[in-house]
Amino acid sequence: MAYWSGCGAVSAAAARRRSGPAAIPMFTLDQFRRLAFLEGRWTGNGPNGASFFEEDAFVDTATLRSTRYADAC
Repeated sequence: MAYWSGCGAVSAAAARRRSGPAAIPMFTLDQFRRLAFLEGRWTGNGPNGASFFEEDAFVDTATLRSTRYADAC
């Protein structure tokens, strides 16, 4: 599982480890909100032709959670 935020992508483990000063955001919250079309369940083919299945959901106003699945079930 990966978390996307205005600061870029981080793994769930890295998100839990973060401490200290916050990183400088790459995007404004308004720009980040424009990614709303990504929310939902997706299927497709990667560059190697293998199928992928994922679900993207906003956790809060500045965090998009992307979860990959092994199959469509």
